Amino acid sequence: MPRILVAEESATLRYILVRMLEHAGHEVVELERLEALPAGLDRAEGLDALVIGWPDPLPQGFDTLLPRLRAAPLQRLPTVFLAHDPPPELLQYALDRLATALVPWESHAELTEGLDSLLQQHATEELPQTAIPDAGEGLRILLVDDSRSIRLGYRRILERAGHQVTGAASVEEGWKLALEQPFDLAIIDYFMPGQNGDALCRLLRNDPRTRNIRLSVLTGTYLDEVIARCLQAGAVECMFKNESMDLFLARVESIARHVRHQREIESERSRLAAILGSVGDGVYGVDLNGRITFINPAARRILGLPEDLALTGQCPFSLFHGIDTRGRDITPEQCPLHRSYLSGQALSGHETVFRTHGGRLLPVACSAHPLIVNGQRQGMVVAFRDVSERRLLEEQLRWQATHDPLTELFNRRYFEEELEREV
Repeated sequence: MPRILVAEESATLRYILVRMLEHAGHEVVELERLEALPAGLDRAEGLDALVIGWPDPLPQGFDTLLPRLRAAPLQRLPTVFLAHDPPPELLQYALDRLATALVPWESHAELTEGLDSLLQQHATEELPQTAIPDAGEGLRILLVDDSRSIRLGYRRILERAGHQVTGAASVEEGWKLALEQPFDLAIIDYFMPGQNGDALCRLLRNDPRTRNIRLSVLTGTYLDEVIARCLQAGAVECMFKNESMDLFLARVESIARHVRHQREIESERSRLAAILGSVGDGVYGVDLNGRITFINPAARRILGLPEDLALTGQCPFSLFHGIDTRGRDITPEQCPLHRSYLSGQALSGHETVFRTHGGRLLPVACSAHPLIVNGQRQGMVVAFRDVSERRLLEEQLRWQATHDPLTELFNRRYFEEELEREV
C-alpha cells in the first residue's frame, strides 16, 4: 500500500484529500503546518509520494522546498501540487522536474488518477520487468529420448537453429523437468524403456501446468497404430528419425511459427490486462445482451465487489445500476446505460448513482462506447468514476466562498450575490 504525505493547511481541504487518497487504497500521513514540511523531508524515508497544497502567501522557510525536491535523495519522489492560482514559478517547476504533477483545485478529482500515474512510472523505473520471451526468440525445447547419442545429435542441430534444448532420458525425468521449468515444445521418443512416449504426452496434456506445451513424438517407425496413439495422446506432430534433417527442422519451424504467434497474443493480452488493471477508473464490458464480459479491479474496488464473486455473464443493471438518483428501482427502459447496451449508442458525461455491494448509494460519472471487433459491434465498454468526493468538495468550496471562516456567518460576497439576484 503506497504511503503518501499530505501537507495542506486548510483542515477542510486536508480532510477531503485524505478521504480521497484513503478511498483509493493509499496510506496517508497528515502534515498540518506547512512550515514544518522542509524539516519533515529529512524523514522522507518510507514515503512513496507527496501531495502538497500550495500556500499563498508562502510560510517562512517554504522557499527552500522546491530546490530540495530537485536534489538527491528526493529528486525522483512522486509529488503532486494543488493550487488555487498557480504562480508562474510553480508552473515552470512542474514542467521541469520529473515525477511532478500540478492539479488546480477546481480539478481536484483528477488527483488520484495523476498520483497513481506517477507511482506507476516510478515503479516501472525502479523494478525489473517480468521476463517475457520475445516473439522472435527460439523455442524452449524439452527433448526426451533414452539414447544419449540421439539426444546429443538432435540437441546440436536444434541449438544451431537458435533453440534452447534440455534433455531427458525417460518419461519420469521428462515429466519432472516439465514441472520445474517452462517449455514451448516437447519432442518425445515413442519407444523407451518403462513407459512409452505417449504416456508422457498424456501427462503433459492433462495437467493445467503443462497443457500449453506443444507436443511432438519422435519415432523410427511408420506404424499407423503408433501414429494414432501419439495423436490421441495430444501430439500435434509426428517426426521420424530416418527423415532428412532439413525436413525435421522445417517441422520444428512450423511449430515455432505457431508458438511465436501465441507469444504475441499472450504478450498483447498481458499488456492490455496490465493497462486495464492500472486504470484508476472502473471499467467493465458487456455483450450485445447487456451481460458482463469483463470487469477491472478498480471497478470491483469502487463497488465493493468481492474478488471471488463471479461476474461474467451477469447483468450490471440488476447488480448495481438499476436505480435512479434517489435509489429507487427503475425499469431497463428508464435506464440510459441499459438502453445504450442494447442500442450501441455512445453515452458520454452521464452522471447517475450506482448501488455498491453493501447497499450504499454511490454518485458516479460514466461513459459507454461501442466495442468494435473486425468491423462488428461486439458490445459496449463502460468507464465510470466515483464523484462523491468531488461533490463534497464542491459543497465545501461553495460554503467557504459565502461564509466567513472565523464567525461562520455569511460574508460580503454572499450579500452582494443576493443583492444582484434581487435587483
